[in-house]
Amino acid sequence: MSTVPVSAPTSSLGRHKFKAAAVAAGVTLGGLALTGAGVYAGLNAVATGTGSVASGTISLTVGAEGGSAGFPQTVTGMVPGDIDNTYVTLTNGSSSDITAQDLTLQVAGTPANSTLITPPAADGTTGIEVAVNGCSVAWVVSPTANTATCGGTTTPLLAATPVATLATTPGPLVSGTVAPGAVYRLQVQLILPSSLNETTTNGTTPSSSIQGQTLALNYTFNEVQRTATTTNS
Repeated sequence: MSTVPVSAPTSSLGRHKFKAAAVAAGVTLGGLALTGAGVYAGLNAVATGTGSVASGTISLTVGAEGGSAGFPQTVTGMVPGDIDNTYVTLTNGSSSDITAQDLTLQVAGTPANSTLITPPAADGTTGIEVAVNGCSVAWVVSPTANTATCGGTTTPLLAATPVATLATTPGPLVSGTVAPGAVYRLQVQLILPSSLNETTTNGTTPSSSIQGQTLALNYTFNEVQRTATTTNS
């Protein structure tokens, strides 16, 4: 008779012990995993600094000078050869730590196609012009006496230039540095060239004429910031 080995029965208590051991092992392994994450925390260090920046300002203002009416400049009844002078003070109000540069004047007329700007070919080649002179001290202007004097040094800043040119190409008044607080005392001349000529026949003006025209002028003084620089601190 053959004999079949029989395994000893495993009690339910033994099975409970095995499960308990397995659960205990799982908890232990989980604990090891959490502890391991803490071990990998890195070292850290920081350093900080502060700085401040203040931007400068650039400013240019124009006002009446020495008893003159200044702008707006109103002229009536001009004929070829006439010159009308107005006097203005130009002040660079830029902040003390900024120097401006390259002061210019642009003059534009309206209407742009006025015969006072571009005269008929038969009249001449140059229309109304603007010139600028500076005085080292305040101009003394008396509109009632029709006089103006400079008690210091007079400096030509802009030679007579057609408005047709100044409308697109600003005329240079000061090249280079314009110091903070600098004041320019200007005589602005409006000139209708004497070279213009025109004939009215039997009370009739030419079909294209410089007579009886109205022209509005806009003067724009301009300066730019100093050249940008790179500094080390």
